[in-house]
Amino acid sequence: GVGATEASSSSSAMNTAGGQLPPDHLASKGAQQSAATHTASLPVAQGGDDARSLGVPGKLTDRKTPLGELNWIFTAVTDTIAWNALPAALFQRLFRQDLLLASLFRNFLLAERVFKAYGCTPQTLPRLPPTADHPLWAAWDLAAEGCLAQLALGARVPPSVAPAA
Repeated sequence: GVGATEASSSSSAMNTAGGQLPPDHLASKGAQQSAATHTASLPVAQGGDDARSLGVPGKLTDRKTPLGELNWIFTAVTDTIAWNALPAALFQRLFRQDLLLASLFRNFLLAERVFKAYGCTPQTLPRLPPTADHPLWAAWDLAAEGCLAQLALGARVPPSVAPAA
């Protein structure tokens, strides 16, 4: 049915110790920042609890925080990619009728992008056109890398995006 996913691999890159992908390969493809940042944008617990333990401060549901802003950018980028790549009726069905299904397919678009670097091809029903090389991924990379760079440098979060005390 709609939303069934699986992954197939034509490479042994996924068969590393502990099932981990080599981090240097991810970094060379620019996907490590995307995957790490998107992982940080997922709620840690029910209700969108604080996700500071994942490295990005803020709340998923509060766009005024770095975590909320990244989540908003990720949603905007993936929805726009889907809007450009899918027939209108399929876009409406997968990205507008059900919030959970939309989230699943947004995450699938990211997975397709990350898996491609390892010769893996995730599959969905219904089958989606390839989106891993869509030019709008550059907007996500810029946002994710900028956030991670600020966090790595210990930069202060501007007051306009700082969480309320």
